[in-house]
This record gives sequence, structure tokens and C-alpha cells, in this order.
Amino acid sequence: MAVRRRHGCRRPPGPRHRARRRSRGPGRRGSSRPSSLASREAQYDAVLEWGIPDHSALQRLTGIQCPTLIIQGDDDLMIPTKNSYLMAGLIPDARIRIYPDAAHASLFQYPAEAAKDVNAFLG
Repeated sequence: MAVRRRHGCRRPPGPRHRARRRSRGPGRRGSSRPSSLASREAQYDAVLEWGIPDHSALQRLTGIQCPTLIIQGDDDLMIPTKNSYLMAGLIPDARIRIYPDAAHASLFQYPAEAAKDVNAFLG
């Protein structure tokens, strides 16, 4: 919840507001409520479908007409590195940069190198 300020600007609630919301107790607005059965089933379905390749989406990658830079860490547990190589092979004029010993947040693990690679790509 955000608090409305003058001229329609919004700012996040302050610490006193958050403390008030926590003190309301169970069953009231702001408390932790269990999710509905429908939302739990949708989340379960999404997790099950996560690793299933979508061949039509892969084919659409060949239609990208812009130069593309793919950056990833070689220790990314969310997106396997082989998928980045697959994307780079399907996208015309794609370049790929894999950072060693970096996870999903490789841009934060190699900020100077990532900035240099992006600037070189854009330059």
C-alpha cells in the first residue's frame, strides 16, 4: 500500500504504518492469509511446465532482426547455460558472453566486465 501525496505522487508507507499493519492480528487486512486453492494449483502447474521446451517460441527467435547480446553466468541454476548458447545460435547476429563462476545475478558479480561488454556491444 502506498500513501498518496500532493499532485498524485506516491511514496511507500513508513515504518510506523508497517508496524500498525503488523499489529492488526490474524484475519485482518495486511495479515498473512493462506492462498486460495486456485492460486496454489496455478503455481503448481507453472512449476511443472517450467522445464518443458516450447519449440514454437524457439523458432520465433530466428525472426529477431536486431543485434542481441546474451549475458549469463556459467553457474546459473535458473537458466542452464546451454539454453543461452541455444538462443545465441537461433538469433541472427547474436553475441554471447558467459562469466565464469557466476550465478543468475552475474551482472552483479561482474559489474565492471558487464558494463564494458554492454558498452562495447552498444558502441
